Amino acid sequence: MKSPIAKAIAPLFSALFLSACLSTSPQFSGLSDGPALTPQPQNTLQTQGLPPANGQILGTGTIRVAMLVPKSAQGFGALAAENFTNAAALALKEFDENTVNIVVKDTFGTPEGAAKATREALSERAEVILGPVFSKTVPAVLAVARPAGIPVLTFSNSSALQSRGSYVFGFAPEPGISRVIHYAGSQERKSFAALLPNNAFGTLAEAAFRQSVASSGGRIVSILRYNYGTNEPILKAQELATLASNGQIDTIFIPDAGDVAPQLVSTIQAGTPPDASLLFIGSGQWDDPRIFRNPALAGVVYPAPDREGFNTFASRYNANFGKPPIRLASLGYDAASLMVVLAQNFGEERFSDHRLTDASGFKGVVDGTFRLETNGKVKRALAIYEVTTSGPKIVSPAPRSFSEVAFN
Repeated sequence: MKSPIAKAIAPLFSALFLSACLSTSPQFSGLSDGPALTPQPQNTLQTQGLPPANGQILGTGTIRVAMLVPKSAQGFGALAAENFTNAAALALKEFDENTVNIVVKDTFGTPEGAAKATREALSERAEVILGPVFSKTVPAVLAVARPAGIPVLTFSNSSALQSRGSYVFGFAPEPGISRVIHYAGSQERKSFAALLPNNAFGTLAEAAFRQSVASSGGRIVSILRYNYGTNEPILKAQELATLASNGQIDTIFIPDAGDVAPQLVSTIQAGTPPDASLLFIGSGQWDDPRIFRNPALAGVVYPAPDREGFNTFASRYNANFGKPPIRLASLGYDAASLMVVLAQNFGEERFSDHRLTDASGFKGVVDGTFRLETNGKVKRALAIYEVTTSGPKIVSPAPRSFSEVAFN
């Protein structure tokens, strides 16, 4: 008998956007009525039909998945490891604990630790790897997993690490940049400028900005870069204010958020007439509480996963583990859920490139629709939010499928 929560959750992820799926939705086991789930480390546990495994074991199924997280790392690493592990445990509890067997392995946050964990996972017959978290450890994992033909879904957001069989499952910035620029184009915005930090993120953002403006039918008037620790941000913002005052641009892209964004936006606003029709667009970094505390940023729009999905997940997570999750914990939940659904429905080809990269994509419970590309990109169907003094307001819902909007 399924619990009300399981009944509500199941259709969300079982409605896989797979063109050649089953005619009926997969069935999921219900939530138990027992105490809150708190997974405990279990070393050298052997599941029927599988060799012994070293690590924390989630689930009792015979299809093995490895999750690589930096449990012994300092600071954020250990926190992230705890959250990804708990989120995966919650996914199995709410979907099906009897199909997959997730072995959580410690990378120690180092390339050497990640390589060792990967070799161990392969010797224990893991069919797919979730993780690692830190970008610096991904190459070490791929060096072991790729020759063995084992797919890897990393929790990194570094697009430089994407390749065939290596999917960047973290929140890479490019899908959001494309989404918000196409949204601006749908609002009849045609003349774009960008104000970018002079670092690796700025370089990545510039490439995505150029491609997205071109595909949306707009034109780029100016791209300015600035260095931190100087007065360049203000000077560059003043340059854009002049262009806006002359009517040469109608949209300004500022991907930097945190403490930098208010300064840049306020400087431009101060240098333009009150009746200037100027739209500020941000990146996923704008999904930050500091942004909503500043009234000067009201009206800025930015891309992000649907907040409702995360808020609902956070409530269930808190009920199970007695603390709120970090924002990235949702990746662990949706990745583990994906493993269950594929394992339940597609037999021996469950984790094949063909299934993982189905063109129609998948609908995650927490972060919505996503699609794994053959080149390792992970495209996400994101919503557009407007900054208001009372918090974020959705102005364009996340698309339900990839045919609804452009995802270049």
